[in-house]
Amino acid sequence: MFWAKNIDGDKQYSQRIANPAVSLLSAVLVLCGVATVTVGDAPLVPRSTSDFSEVCNVRLPLCLPAAGKIPMLMFLPNFGNIEVPDISQNVLPENALPVVSLTLQPPATMNGEDGVYINNEAKKEIDVRSLLDSELDIKLKKDGSVQVIIYHTHGSESYNKEGLPYYGDGFYDVHTDDMTENVVHIGQKITEKLREKGIGVVHDTTMYDLDGYNDAYARSCDGVENLLSLYPDAKIILDIHRDTIVLENGSKYRPVVEYKNKNAAQMMILVGTGKASAPNDHWMENLSFAVKIQREAEAICKNVMRPILLRNSGYNQHLTNGSLLVEMGTCGNSLEEAELSAEILSEAIIRAFDMN
Repeated sequence: MFWAKNIDGDKQYSQRIANPAVSLLSAVLVLCGVATVTVGDAPLVPRSTSDFSEVCNVRLPLCLPAAGKIPMLMFLPNFGNIEVPDISQNVLPENALPVVSLTLQPPATMNGEDGVYINNEAKKEIDVRSLLDSELDIKLKKDGSVQVIIYHTHGSESYNKEGLPYYGDGFYDVHTDDMTENVVHIGQKITEKLREKGIGVVHDTTMYDLDGYNDAYARSCDGVENLLSLYPDAKIILDIHRDTIVLENGSKYRPVVEYKNKNAAQMMILVGTGKASAPNDHWMENLSFAVKIQREAEAICKNVMRPILLRNSGYNQHLTNGSLLVEMGTCGNSLEEAELSAEILSEAIIRAFDMN
């Protein structure tokens, strides 16, 4: 069975694939060393393996080496034994499933520069070195003027509040309108860190998904356009989310990396190259913006960033050349782990674009 999250918001996948052909495909993939995977909270379904690449935030095979680190691309051939976490061996409460802590790493076949890797799902011609070396007209002033806008298309996305090693109905929610527990709180942490350095930030705390998940991007786009009319000198636009990774057997991933003797949630930047309804002529500038942040974040804390995901999607990034979507951990991560990542992301932005 395939399940997937619809992060684009304009796709209408809403049923579970249960026909024999797809079930057979799933079985063949598993036998060939490829795992079917759920990415996201909603049971949203691709119609083919190519559609699967359009609706999933991450792809991965179920390979768990002894070090607990796995490559992050799905539909790759298996070069070793597949080992799926055996949930029957875990001591879990009744009706609970495990949350597996691990560090995700790029596959050996993915080339990177200065700790920057790109999952080029969009199949664009890119050169990471050239992107890192390119100049961008983004310099952050420290005079209190608004330089950064932070918002949340899916503001109700929340975390593993108590850091539990299991989940299920009645244990913890993955959505809440409590802004002290969802990604709005993480956006506020980023806001505070940037303001401490004298950088002006507007934090839009609207939860655009409360009136519907699939059309949240249309509403957040209107919101950002309004903010840009009020603050036309804003250089950086960040849409702060959190991801979900669920395996075929129901286990959730909690991707972490050690930082300051604590666990920080691994982050992932998404860059959209545009789509028919929202063409993006400056996606390359957004990608150049992303790699510079990624390089600094990796210098601060190695492996804190999953590879940048480049896809043929919108994400409202047609609005400016400094727009990014950032996944601050997954719903398996604790709020504290995402807070620590917010600190890293803020410092990376300052290092990359401080004009002083």
